[in-house]
Amino acid sequence: MPRAPAGVGGVALGVFVREPVPGRVKRRLAREVGEGRACDLYEGFVHATLRLAGRAGLAWRVFYTPAGVGDAGTWGAGGADPAGAERRLRLRFGIRGVMSRQRGRTLGARMRWAFAEMLAESPSVILIGSDSPTLPAGFIRRAAARLRDHDLVLGPAEDGGYYLIGLTRAGFRKAGRDLFYRIRWGGPTVFRMTLERAIRRRIRAAILDPWYDIDTLKDLRRAGFC
Repeated sequence: MPRAPAGVGGVALGVFVREPVPGRVKRRLAREVGEGRACDLYEGFVHATLRLAGRAGLAWRVFYTPAGVGDAGTWGAGGADPAGAERRLRLRFGIRGVMSRQRGRTLGARMRWAFAEMLAESPSVILIGSDSPTLPAGFIRRAAARLRDHDLVLGPAEDGGYYLIGLTRAGFRKAGRDLFYRIRWGGPTVFRMTLERAIRRRIRAAILDPWYDIDTLKDLRRAGFC
């Protein structure tokens, strides 16, 4: 696994991952292939996503959720990692760069916290998850380029969500909590609601080409994972 590029100037990339545990990852896919197989596949998605991060050429950082933490849960108010998840993830995926555990009770809260952390060091930040492991690195580089003259960039997913979101410091200030709260994460209106709120906040947004997440057996076959 390549080391995350040094330095924090320009655009930085944050990668959201979960510690692979059967029954805790890719639940929709697990209904078709079984929890164990879905977990193995998700591990492959994480490997592919981290390779993607390395190819993108940006300084990058991993934000992780450890085993045993549910979608609405949080733990360790002081920031400790008593279960050793960071060490396990570093060993499992060969991660040598910066890692931070995710904080917040919803996906939106966790993204907002990650943006705040990274924008303290970099003027622009892009976040991606690990559900689109086939995403070409050029999409991330294109997003970084668009942030030179836009405050927000979104990569729409074919299921109505988004596979990428990027913000400048100015865009983050304008957005406040509006882009991250009271959104039904995982639903078909996430991208539309986010863009509508950005327009309402007068945030200049750029839209990338659509791409797809891997949530079903059909998606898996499309991606060539089986």
